[in-house]
Amino acid sequence: MTTTRRPLKPGKKAVTKAAVETYRRMLALRLPGDNRVQSEEYFEAARELDRLMQRQPWQTSILDALAGDGDPGATDWHEVSAIAVQLKEAAAK
Repeated sequence: MTTTRRPLKPGKKAVTKAAVETYRRMLALRLPGDNRVQSEEYFEAARELDRLMQRQPWQTSILDALAGDGDPGATDWHEVSAIAVQLKEAAAK
């Protein structure tokens, strides 16, 4: 039996002003020269960033891509690393 259903394509997620502000807040919570952040507020901001960028719990977190700690073999690594680059560029403006 054939189907006319089209395969799902991942949509391009736009980096919003709220996402950029959340990312800037995350950067402000980090200590200069220290990538090890233990603040609960930082991780809450990271979860908020994932929610704003419509990341599901089973998908690679944007925090992992920003820190370079993720699995490059993950199926969504290219998508999440592209989001991380867009966030860095938008926050630099």
